[in-house]
Amino acid sequence: MIVQSVDGAVLKAVSYALGLGTDEVRAVHVALHPEDVEPVQREWERRSVAVELEILDAPLRHLGDPLLDLVRGVIEDPGALVAVVLPEISPRRGWVDFMHNGQPLYLKWLLLFEPRVLLANVPFRID
Repeated sequence: MIVQSVDGAVLKAVSYALGLGTDEVRAVHVALHPEDVEPVQREWERRSVAVELEILDAPLRHLGDPLLDLVRGVIEDPGALVAVVLPEISPRRGWVDFMHNGQPLYLKWLLLFEPRVLLANVPFRID
């Protein structure tokens, strides 16, 4: 699961991922801005999330390469299957949707044609 910040959408996605009954659940924060890592880790620990938070370095401030490297490393095993859980904010007004969900849309596009990768959106309604 991809963690940009620790909020209600991410916590709902964690519950969903844990409910899948898989062998392993990983929460990943891609460090696009190094100054954001510590606050995200601190909030993750403060909320006592049941999954360890993994930090991926993104020296070029690009989300795609570190995430693809991680996913492709897992699916090198011919028996592996990866389910990427994407928290998705669903605002009341549809036009606001893209502003909140631009990153999940990019990630869907990025991972769509990777073999043995499933994408799961977990909507979180905000009013």
